[in-house]
Formats: sequence, C-alpha cells, structure tokens
Amino acid sequence: MHMRNSVTLVLLVVAVLSIRPAAAGESETGRVQYEFDLAPSKTLSLNVRSGDVVIEGADAPKLAISFDGENSDKATDVKVTFKDKGDTVECGITGGPHNDFRILIAVPRRLNLIVRMPFGAMQVSDVEGSKDVSLHGGDLDVGIGSADDYAHIDASVGTGEIDLSALNVETGGFFRKFHKDGPGLYELRVHVGTGQVTLH
Repeated sequence: MHMRNSVTLVLLVVAVLSIRPAAAGESETGRVQYEFDLAPSKTLSLNVRSGDVVIEGADAPKLAISFDGENSDKATDVKVTFKDKGDTVECGITGGPHNDFRILIAVPRRLNLIVRMPFGAMQVSDVEGSKDVSLHGGDLDVGIGSADDYAHIDASVGTGEIDLSALNVETGGFFRKFHKDGPGLYELRVHVGTGQVTLH
C-alpha cells in the first residue's frame, strides 16, 4: 500500500471513531454525536454559537451533543471543544450551517449550568440545579421545575417581554426585570438583551 493511501486510511478511521452516529439507523441523515464524561456534581459552562439550541437533562453522566434539521449533513463543519478544569467543565460549540440546523445537547439531570449564546432560540428543560443563561438577542425558554427549589430567581430583558407562567406572573414591555427569593438551594439567572424570556 502506498504511503499516501495509508495516510488517507488512517484519517478516515480517526474520523469514524471521533464522529459517531447519535443512534443506530440515523447515520444516513448526517447527524453526528460527541460524547464526554461529565459528573453530575460539576458545573458546565457552555459557549454556543448562534442558532437553534435545545438543552435537556438526562440520566446518563455524560455531555452528548448531536444535530438535526435539513442541514444536519453539514454537522461535520461544527467544532466542539471540551476542557475539564476540576469543578468546572468548559465546552464550546462553533461553526456549522446557520439555517435548518438544530443543536441538541444532553447533560446530566442534576448539574449547575452556565450558558452563553449570542443570538437565536434556546430551550432548557429537565435540569435540576443552578442555572445562569444569557443571550444577546432571541427567545429563551427555561423549564425551572418548582419555584421553591430556588433561593433566588432573577429574570430580565433589555427590550422585549418576560413570561413567568411558572410563577403565575406575566409582564411585558421594555427593560423588564423580575426578582424572587425562595426557600430552595439553587440560583436562577436568565437574561436576554432583546427578545423574550419564558420560565415555566
């Protein structure tokens, strides 16, 4: 076998091992998945590119990132970084298509979560723990469970609307802020510069 062919074969094997289908039978859609061990006791700090992002709590002690949408076959253009710094794990997601493309992120259900994203739509659900989530602009939807699980809840928008249906409070307009103290252990901070915040 020629040296050039050998190198090509090695690169193909590395690509197959590092980019795996999210589940059997889905490889034809172009979806890929990255998995990293992540203990529930840690704090996960996510920096995500603008787009359509869904973060869900799961029972497995892992961070799993996958993709769907009509442009999911271009998911190999996405760059994922992962750094374990002890109590905090940092993960970055950049690149990839911007239309008809969704980033799906599964995290341990009990986890402290910090998320920063420039623009887009983000949903966070089934995550028990402190949450600090901020977007420059877009729609942010956070399932908080019981409001009594939190010692402090702070929600704000620069320009836009806050929907606090989980707290039986609705408010809208400009420069809106909401603060509530409670008996719980967790902290909740959510902010959108321009757009909408929904807590439920």
